[in-house]
Amino acid sequence: MIKRFRRKSMLFPRAFDPQRGAHITSLREYDERITALYAGYKNADDYYHRAAAARVLDKIAVPTLLIHACDDPFIRFTAETRALIASNPHITLLETQHGGHCAFLAPPIAGDDGYWAEKTAAQFILNHNTQHSAVS
Repeated sequence: MIKRFRRKSMLFPRAFDPQRGAHITSLREYDERITALYAGYKNADDYYHRAAAARVLDKIAVPTLLIHACDDPFIRFTAETRALIASNPHITLLETQHGGHCAFLAPPIAGDDGYWAEKTAAQFILNHNTQHSAVS
C-alpha cells in the first residue's frame, strides 16, 4: 500500500504529500496518516467506525449477498457480527476459504473468464429479480 501511495504522490504531487507515507509500520498507522486524511475522516478510529458495515447489518431490508473470504487479511467477523448476519433474513452469507480481500478469481477456462465474485453477484441479482417478478 505504501508503494502505491508513493506512486500516487508522484503522479499527483499537489494532491498527495509523499512524506505522509514515511516510516509507516502498520496498517492502522497507514489508515491514521493516509486513509483518514485523504478520505475525509478525523482519524483511523473514525474511519473504522463509519466504514464498518457491521453497524448497519440489522438495518438491511433488501436481499443482500455478502461474500467474504476466510483468509481476508483486513476483514474479520466477530461473533457479534456473525450473530447479526445470521439473524437478518435478508442477508445471504457466502464464505470461501480463499479470496483474500478482493481477489475472488478462478482460473479462466473455456467460456469462463474467471471473475467468480462478479458472476456470483450477478446470478444472485438475477435470481432475486426472477423471484420478485414471480411474486409481483
